[in-house]
Amino acid sequence: MNNSEKQNWIRTLGRLRFDITRYDPLCARKEYDTHHMVEVTLDASSQVRMVITRQIGETIRAQRTSRAGREYTIFSEQNAVTIINYRLRAGDDLAEVLQEMEQEITLK
Repeated sequence: MNNSEKQNWIRTLGRLRFDITRYDPLCARKEYDTHHMVEVTLDASSQVRMVITRQIGETIRAQRTSRAGREYTIFSEQNAVTIINYRLRAGDDLAEVLQEMEQEITLK
């Protein structure tokens, strides 16, 4: 991946409302609401990895005390995680691929 290609990917992610979280490898995330989030990673080999996380249960809060007497607050969540991998081919439009992954592939 050259610098120009990386800049194009960054612009595409921005247009799709992703926030860049890391530049090497290129990582971005988008939150639909407080219980639904998508993370995308693009590496130099044009591998795209999308991880979609949805909370499927209520957050459970508990108080626990250790043997040393320290009190801890613990939060437990139940999440559904979907992982999608794809290697971009010559001529693929990154925006089109990401929209397919978000809207079409995750529904099947």
